[in-house]
Order: sequence, then C-alpha cells, then structure tokens
Amino acid sequence: MIENLRKYTGLMIVVFVILFISFFFLDTSSVRNMSSGQAVLKIAGRTYNDKEFRTLGSSSLELVGALAGAGEYSLYQFMPLSIAMTAGKDNAEEQFFIARMVLRQAKQDFGVYPGEEEISASLRKMRAFTGPDGKFSADQYRRFIDNFMGRLGLTERDLRDLASDIVLESIATQRG
Repeated sequence: MIENLRKYTGLMIVVFVILFISFFFLDTSSVRNMSSGQAVLKIAGRTYNDKEFRTLGSSSLELVGALAGAGEYSLYQFMPLSIAMTAGKDNAEEQFFIARMVLRQAKQDFGVYPGEEEISASLRKMRAFTGPDGKFSADQYRRFIDNFMGRLGLTERDLRDLASDIVLESIATQRG
C-alpha cells in the first residue's frame, strides 16, 4: 500500500488540487437549497423552504398564540399576529410569516437590533414564565421550552428571535 502511495504521489497531488479547486468554486447556496427542502414562498426575490416557513411561520404563530393565551395580552398588538388574525384561518400562517419577514427586513435595513438584555427583560416579564408568586420562574421557562416548544420543533433561540421581533415592534410603536 505504501509503495503505491510513493509510486503515484504526483497523481495524488493532482487529484487533491482538483478537489480543492472544486470546493473553492462550489455554489453553496444551491447546495443549501437542494438539501433544505421544498420551496414554499418567494418574498422579495428570496425563496423560503418548508422548514423556514414552519419555524418562522406556523410554529411561531402557535407559539405566540400560546403565550397570548397564557395571559400575555399585549401580544395581540404584535403586528404579525394582528395581520394573521385578520387574514382568516386559511391564510393566517402565511400572513404571519410574511409580516415577520417584512419586520426582519426593516430591522436589517435600518440596523436596529434589540440587545440581549432587552430580549431577556422582555421574556422575564411574560406571564407564561412566572411562578405562583408572580415573579419570573426559571423552572417554568425551562419546562415551557422543553415541553411545549420542543413539540413545535422550536428551540430557545427561536423564542429569543420572536422576542427580538416583539421588542423591536414595541420600540417602533412607542417612537412611532
């Protein structure tokens, strides 16, 4: 085996160079789109697949509904939710997704991003995460993430992204 490696070193170098060049010129966006699922929506020239739609649309809409149902009534003023509620049952998830994408695009265009402290403070105020004493309960928060969000296919990062959108919109409406 080692004799063959010594015998064909030039050929092996050529193969490795060709392999390196092919990885260098690889179109990663097409590979990502192929492996990420079926295209569902196209907004402003960007195509969103079914996984993104489920995470940012239908599952997030159910999450907002659960948080609002737990007593966080201010979420009914959250623009994507109010748009989804007026869209009717058939288009609610799609309208919620589109409204979140518009909000995220505005966030990117204007460069306004809530800080981690603001996001954490917003989450700590939510009634879904309070204990019997009315204060933030880390156990209640962890149970909500593990039990409820896990079945939706969402993670804590998804909750923080949603809270970021909520904080951003509340800042915009206050300064509005």
